[in-house]
Amino acid sequence: AEIRPLILKEAAQKPRVLAESNEDYFWVMSAQMVPLLKAYSYSKDPAFLEAYVPLQEHVLSQRYIHPTKPEWSGWWTYKGSDETSALIDHDTIVFFVPALMFVKEVRADAKLKEKYGAKAEAWLKDVEKGIRYWDQRGSWHDLGDKGGWYTNVAFIPNEKTGELVARTSVHSGGTTPYNKPHALFEALELAWQITGDTWYRERMAKCEKFF
Repeated sequence: AEIRPLILKEAAQKPRVLAESNEDYFWVMSAQMVPLLKAYSYSKDPAFLEAYVPLQEHVLSQRYIHPTKPEWSGWWTYKGSDETSALIDHDTIVFFVPALMFVKEVRADAKLKEKYGAKAEAWLKDVEKGIRYWDQRGSWHDLGDKGGWYTNVAFIPNEKTGELVARTSVHSGGTTPYNKPHALFEALELAWQITGDTWYRERMAKCEKFF
């Protein structure tokens, strides 16, 4: 009862615009959405999902869609993005994790299915493609007995032309910082629970073995 209005108040703030924001866009938008889903899971109060859905739709409206190569669609352009973008955690925290949490709740409730079922299933398909896009971008590296790991992409799409442009800087080692894939592990676990596809479990195991 005490935190309910605080969570809803946070969610009611005007959502950030990606092009006008720094990298904190991803963390701020995640912090608006994920508590709503956790609060719904605990309380089953529909107000939390009603606040979540338009926020997720807003985030998706900010995503660049490549005209010919869907695997290069993503949230690329924000202030300072020439050096710091192309991190797998961005997709994960603003879409993969919250959308999968939403799908799990919708699938478990007949009334929610009636209201949100089509949207939830469409988002699930979108997430499943999105996770695998990181393989298609050349970011996944299978290290055999040592496991596997994701690196930053070497290219960023020019959002006006669609041309893939080499990054001007690749951080030392090329790997994402350790805290970044942890949200991805959560997404992989949720995707495995929802779909039963062992690819997600195997991929998470490889990442965790390397980590």
